[in-house]
Amino acid sequence: MSLDAFRTALDALPELAYCEGTHEATERIAIALPDGDVGALEDKNFVEWLNEHAEDAPFGHGGETKQDKKVRNARRLIARGKANISGFEPTSILGEIEAALSPATHLDATLVDVIVYPKGGKFARHKDTPRTKDLVGTLVVGLPIAHEGGEFEIVDGGERHVVDWSGKANRNAVRWVALFSDLDHAIEPI
Repeated sequence: MSLDAFRTALDALPELAYCEGTHEATERIAIALPDGDVGALEDKNFVEWLNEHAEDAPFGHGGETKQDKKVRNARRLIARGKANISGFEPTSILGEIEAALSPATHLDATLVDVIVYPKGGKFARHKDTPRTKDLVGTLVVGLPIAHEGGEFEIVDGGERHVVDWSGKANRNAVRWVALFSDLDHAIEPI
C-alpha cells in the first residue's frame, strides 16, 4: 500500500466524538458540601439528601437561562461547583478519554454540577452551552444508584447511540460517558 493510499484509508476512518467506560471506586463515594454536611452513597437516604440540598435545574437557550420541566425536569445541587466528591476522581479516567477523543491534547475535568433526575425526570435533546472558551466537551458520571429508564442518548452525524445505566447498580462501579459539546444528546424519562 502506498503512503497516499494509507493516508486516504486513515482519513476515511470515523473520528470518535464520544466514549464511555466504567471505573471501579476504591473507597466509599460521598459528597461533602461547603458547610461540612456530607451525604454518602451507602446511606439509605442518599437520594433524599441530594434532593434536600438541590434546586430545580435550569438550562440555557439562546443566551438565556430558563426553567421548563417540559424541557428539563431535574434537580441540581445548590453548592454548584463547590461540592467535593470522594471515591471518584475525574483525573483517574482522563487518560482513557484523551486516548479516545484527544490524543494530542491534555484534558482537564472540573466538577460543575451534581444532577438528580426524579421519577419522570428528563432533559430534551440539546447541545451543551460552553461556559468558557476552553470547554470542548462534557463528562457525565453516573453514580451507582438503581433506577429504571433515563437512557443517555447521543446523536452523532445522524447516528443514534444509547448509553443505558438503568437497572440494579454495582455499588463500586462508577459509569461515565465523555462527549464533545457540539453533539446533540438527551436524557430519556426516568
